[in-house]
Amino acid sequence: MVCSCAMVGFLQKRTKQGWRSLTLRQSMTLADKGWTDPVTITKLVSGGWKRYGSVFLIFALILNLIGASISPLQGIFITNKSVKVPNGMSSMDLVDIWKWVAYSAEKRGVDVFRSTTQLRSRLMSTGTSDPQFRLWTRDAGCNNSSNGNDKACAKYGQSTFASMYNTTESFWAQPPVGFQTGLWKQVAPRINFTTLHEKISPQDFPTDCQNKPDALYMHYANMTEIGGYLVDICMPGNQTKSPWKATRQRQDFVEELYIKATLDWDFEPIDKQSPPPWTPGNYSFKITLNTTAGYFELPNYHNNQRPGPLLDDPGKYLEKGCGAQCEYQTLESLDFDRKRSLEETSSKETEKAVGDIVDKLSNLVSKGPLLSITLALFTQGSYLDIRHTVPGAYQSWARDEVGWGCVDIPPLIKLLHGEGDETISGDLDPCVSGFLTRSMEAVKTVMSYIYLFTGEGRHLGAAAGTSPSAKRIQDAFNAAAFIATDLWIQEAITGWLGPTEGTLNWDLGVDQQVPDISNAGMILISTLLGVYLFCILGLSLYVAWTPRWTNQLDSFAMMRIGSAAPGRFPLRLAHNPDEVRDLDELPGWIGGTAEVERHNTGHVYNLGLGGEESLKMKRRYHCYVEQQHSDH
Repeated sequence: MVCSCAMVGFLQKRTKQGWRSLTLRQSMTLADKGWTDPVTITKLVSGGWKRYGSVFLIFALILNLIGASISPLQGIFITNKSVKVPNGMSSMDLVDIWKWVAYSAEKRGVDVFRSTTQLRSRLMSTGTSDPQFRLWTRDAGCNNSSNGNDKACAKYGQSTFASMYNTTESFWAQPPVGFQTGLWKQVAPRINFTTLHEKISPQDFPTDCQNKPDALYMHYANMTEIGGYLVDICMPGNQTKSPWKATRQRQDFVEELYIKATLDWDFEPIDKQSPPPWTPGNYSFKITLNTTAGYFELPNYHNNQRPGPLLDDPGKYLEKGCGAQCEYQTLESLDFDRKRSLEETSSKETEKAVGDIVDKLSNLVSKGPLLSITLALFTQGSYLDIRHTVPGAYQSWARDEVGWGCVDIPPLIKLLHGEGDETISGDLDPCVSGFLTRSMEAVKTVMSYIYLFTGEGRHLGAAAGTSPSAKRIQDAFNAAAFIATDLWIQEAITGWLGPTEGTLNWDLGVDQQVPDISNAGMILISTLLGVYLFCILGLSLYVAWTPRWTNQLDSFAMMRIGSAAPGRFPLRLAHNPDEVRDLDELPGWIGGTAEVERHNTGHVYNLGLGGEESLKMKRRYHCYVEQQHSDH
């Protein structure tokens, strides 16, 4: 329609060069919309350009091809893809760390021995290959939900501490590893650890640690005529104050553990043939545990179903990155004031006996992970406790009936193993036998236990094994810190979840098919559509601006053109219009003639086929008189 109207203006203008001076056959080709006729197009490409072709015909042909190609190209480039649409929100409770830290500051009379025993038991039973469903890495997540009705997707499986040893960023989080929130953006607490084991000189051991009332200090000694051990353990700083802060912003704190030990033994010839899994000497070393806590974005459809990084300030994320969705994640402020610190101590005595240590920590629920580990490894009930250092501490049945059978498993022994099965201590790995509880053998067992933490990494023989290296000790303490943190959070879940809980929401949605197009396809189709619409708009403006002798080149217009050549086209049979030579000889443009008629209202010009001049605006031409139609 637009082309039919625009060609009228094209046919009524004639340039001096005559490039628009069309023949009548060329004008008829335009009137027949030859750009849509395959026969006409075939004639053009087979040598009939001079008889049928024109600039406007080529323009209309190209424009028609562009318009006709858009829809098929859309069919080629546009495909369907599956997207998730809401299917109903689900929720679960989780411990909000800053609430737990603030709330636990008010607790009194904590059973330190119970929590220490629980941690020691976990350290005895947990190995590097045991699945840990709260051990996350940045690679954990889900690609797609296998079932829209599942509460959470966990396709990646559970991690182990062995895999944690080989990754650079692993952390604890309460939701099961791989848990995702689907269409929702939600955050959850995360905690990660970094341990450093380094040898120090005896002079670097904190001086006067036993006289500092807030430090943790323990001294163990068991010397006999043939040898024994001296052990000093110190955690400087105020250990009666929790290192945790009641904040959702990122927090980092450092704990330090100093150990100084002397191992001495007068070996008998039989011992030299089968040496024990330790070497006499003086050992001083330091274990530093760095803890980083904060919040991270859980896997969801918006972050490619991967855990987000640690957020320095989750408050800003909740306002900007998470948007309205996080309004439903109830991580609001506490409804009670918890400002009391744990700076006061229950004793100012200088002697740090085990019982005194328990009293000092009886009001400390939120202990640092290294402090918890130290209590489990070296205090009451540990291998340095007096029940192990005094000969005959075990019951007689352990010596007489069990014999070489296992009577105990040292804590951390399984976590100190590397990927292989190499023995790390002949006396302690995989367990302590009943024979080693006899008299002086018990003293040597304690010395083997102390030697585990020295980080010598020394091969002491086929039976004695290879002692753990500093790297293995670091990995084991990272795992132990993970376990200590997990137990600390479990204490909130089992005892005080109500005042410390937050809400975690998720919606895995359901699949819905929507159109999808590649960037290349989008660019191509948009370009073609833009060109097409631009040309149509240009033709429309041209039609609206240009006065025409007829609205469009239709059948009535062709009747009037034929009347301008009387006697040339009589009503006869015409089997092949291509043989009518008059169509090639007569002009095909419409112009104005030189004849001018004078009327009372001014000059009036005539139209003519092949007129001498182009039609001009503000000129009057003869037209049909409007006739009233009457119904009879």
